Amino acid sequence: MVKYLKNKKAVGLKEQVILYILAMLALSAFIIFSNNYVSTSKLHVEKMAPDLTYEYEPLLVKSFLMLEVGEDDKKKLNLDTGDVIYVHDLIFLGDDDSKEVIESMKEEYLKNQNILKSFDSFNKFSGYNVKFDDLLEINYQANSIPDLKGEIENNNYVFYFKGKDSKYRYIYFRKSSLELDRINKKFSGIKMGGY
Repeated sequence: MVKYLKNKKAVGLKEQVILYILAMLALSAFIIFSNNYVSTSKLHVEKMAPDLTYEYEPLLVKSFLMLEVGEDDKKKLNLDTGDVIYVHDLIFLGDDDSKEVIESMKEEYLKNQNILKSFDSFNKFSGYNVKFDDLLEINYQANSIPDLKGEIENNNYVFYFKGKDSKYRYIYFRKSSLELDRINKKFSGIKMGGY
């Protein structure tokens, strides 16, 4: 009987050792699988980042253009308070009073973006260092369609349409540096001050 109990204890101990070994193997396999899954997900997100970056810019611009103008601003501009009027309608008009209202709405819109932290997140994953002062630049006096290829190469988004005065309106995600690039190229060969 004692021999039987010793054998039973030994068998039970062997089973426990086998169970521990199997549990360790299963845990190791789970850790390896999880690590590979996380690495794959990380690579996938890194590959998506340029697409995410490019989606943010039109979203910010078009959301701003579709902001509804408030009743007080409509009255200030002598517009029909019964009509639904958007920021893009004021940009179309392009007069000084409309520009003043647009700037005020832009400032408020960008403050709300900052509160939501969406822009901070955009800066982090895009690698841009864009400041709020650079955002939503509006050009009211262009004579032609913008250089879209140049803007895309410059990592910028631009929305455009013709205004009331037949000039093109450009609404940039951020201030365009294309004009600065053109000026720099034009004067790059000129030596200043006799140097």
